[in-house]
Amino acid sequence: MKLKLTTDRDVNSQAFRPGDSLHVNLQIEGCKPTSIGEVTARFSGCLTLILSPQRNGCSMNKSNYTLFEESKSTTVSSICTLTCTYTYSFAFRFPTSLACACNTKCLLPSTLDISDKQMRIKTKYSINISVQRRGFGRVMKRKTVAQILPFTCNPIIPSMESSCTATLQADKFNNNLATSPEAQTDNRRTPYLPPYSPSLRLEAILPQPPILMRGRGTPVRLILHTPIEVLQYGNIYVRSINMQLQSSATATVRSSSQLLVHDRRGCLIVGLVPVATDILELDLGEWKKFTVIQSKPTLKSCLLNLEYSLNITVGISKGTGCHIEYITACLDVVVMDPPPAYQLLDYNES
Repeated sequence: MKLKLTTDRDVNSQAFRPGDSLHVNLQIEGCKPTSIGEVTARFSGCLTLILSPQRNGCSMNKSNYTLFEESKSTTVSSICTLTCTYTYSFAFRFPTSLACACNTKCLLPSTLDISDKQMRIKTKYSINISVQRRGFGRVMKRKTVAQILPFTCNPIIPSMESSCTATLQADKFNNNLATSPEAQTDNRRTPYLPPYSPSLRLEAILPQPPILMRGRGTPVRLILHTPIEVLQYGNIYVRSINMQLQSSATATVRSSSQLLVHDRRGCLIVGLVPVATDILELDLGEWKKFTVIQSKPTLKSCLLNLEYSLNITVGISKGTGCHIEYITACLDVVVMDPPPAYQLLDYNES
């Protein structure tokens, strides 16, 4: 008996979304119709949390949570007499929310599989069809075929800030800048900072709202504000720019709650750019648009939270020496999948 499972869309190129319909056909070949029993289709989603054993542990801890499950059975099929092929059809629909006890319905998590040395978080959606076959006597055998279904769910866009600032006190460069106006060398007054210790300020700006669309670049602006006192008494240089996307996944299954943090490097620029003005917008060149490729959409639910922040670190030095101070700006962002492509329909005029 040969089983072949097909769906109404190419699962390798297009993911399902909440509320999408799913039509499945099962073809059975090489079997007599009298030997085919009940055919059962099981459509389900599952969240799995696996904790690696610790040094003092004895086994791996694995927890499963069923996001949803629906089963249908039939004994009716369409028959192709030329090829002796029997086709069974099933229809399902993806839920629009998670079956939970929250006051507001939680969204289903997108298909994902992330892990580190300590744990693994995995969500999977699948269709499984099993066929009962009569063997010798009253013996019943069962054969199953399965198909993994890619699924994506975009979040509800919250109200978020699209810019942030970070500061770096100028006295961090005290190796080269004196902090007292009385400091003198060879009867010449050395550069000094005023007593109130001014600060350099890095401003990171994204579009409003701060959304990173997968596969599409999001413009990022970096503006460095340098006090006049620092410009007057010190040669300040920008040495490096490093942008990273940090993801934080928190899974809660039964009584177990675990956090998994990943960093994905977006770009790293190294150079020697003099700061000659109090307001300097850094030219990121080809990296002026931050692109997300592999990250899954942001999610907030009672089972799984997936949040992102864009961390931007700028290296600044006094002079061209090896002493470099770093200023880091962190901005919470939302990661989303692009909307589905529109399909053009041809209408024939009568």
